[in-house]
Amino acid sequence: MAEANPPRGKMRFRRNAASFPGNLHLVLVLRPTSFLQRTFTDIGFRFSQEDFMLKLPAIENFALTVKEMAQMLQSFGTELAETELPDDIPSIEEILAIRAERYHLLKNDITAVTKEGKILLTNLEVPDTEGAVSSRLECHQQISGDWQTINKLLTQVRDMETAFDGFWEKHQLKMEQYLQLWKFEQDFQQLVTEVEFLLNQQAELADVTGTIAQVKQKIKKLENLDENSQELLSKAQFVILHGHKLAANHHYALDLICQRCNELRYLSDILVNEIKAKRIQLSRTFKMHKLLQQARQCCDEGECLLANQEIDKFQSKEDAQKALQDIENFLEMALPFINYEPETLQYEFDVI
Repeated sequence: MAEANPPRGKMRFRRNAASFPGNLHLVLVLRPTSFLQRTFTDIGFRFSQEDFMLKLPAIENFALTVKEMAQMLQSFGTELAETELPDDIPSIEEILAIRAERYHLLKNDITAVTKEGKILLTNLEVPDTEGAVSSRLECHQQISGDWQTINKLLTQVRDMETAFDGFWEKHQLKMEQYLQLWKFEQDFQQLVTEVEFLLNQQAELADVTGTIAQVKQKIKKLENLDENSQELLSKAQFVILHGHKLAANHHYALDLICQRCNELRYLSDILVNEIKAKRIQLSRTFKMHKLLQQARQCCDEGECLLANQEIDKFQSKEDAQKALQDIENFLEMALPFINYEPETLQYEFDVI
């Protein structure tokens, strides 16, 4: 019979919980925007063949260094695009730290390249003097051309760095939000498990019948369960507030986070309402037992009173008056039980 008629509280929870989806498999592949790739293409080496036929090896080496730098940045972006993120928090934190370290190393490389270019630029600065003799004009023109070449390369390095920083800022934000989502999901799943455990515990108290001692024991268990639920409900409220904060910060998984918050609030309300309903039922059962106990005690006292009212004890007026007073005192004490209407009893204890 227990299998055919499971506890009402548990059935209600299962029916409502069925409307929620199962665990979601959270997978996100962070792909860099095409902006980074376009930038590297746009700032490619737009020099004529003569520009690369530089006489100074240092200038030619610097041009090759800038080209290699662009290829390194593009390779890093491609790697991020093709790597699928893990689905556990420690691995996510590890890969985020590794990528951040590589970003800073590349930034250091960009700084070194920029410094190298500025040194070359300083060494190739063309004096502003107008007194150069015609025999040195060709040399000045060559230096001026080399200076412009290095300056263009430095401009491209700055453009690359700006594009790279913009890409990394967006990528890092996505990674951090991805990690936040997994931590939020972990807290959510843990709380759902704990709420379900308490709901199952309170469902075991669905049978409110039994002796007064048994009912009293069930009330004690329910109070302990209620005490445990208070801490759990506080945790749930904290997670809900955290979810609202993530949503307010324009998290990319806003819809999922709001859904989780609503689900957690719904389960919390179920737990509170079930405990409240169970407390009312057990309290009414306990009250009924107390009334029955008092009624039986009243009946026993009435029987004892009548048994002691022997005729031979009423020979004097004083004895008769005392007997009448005892009866009046008993009736006054029994008045609450005598005046209980059947309809009142049915209304108060019908749910038991």
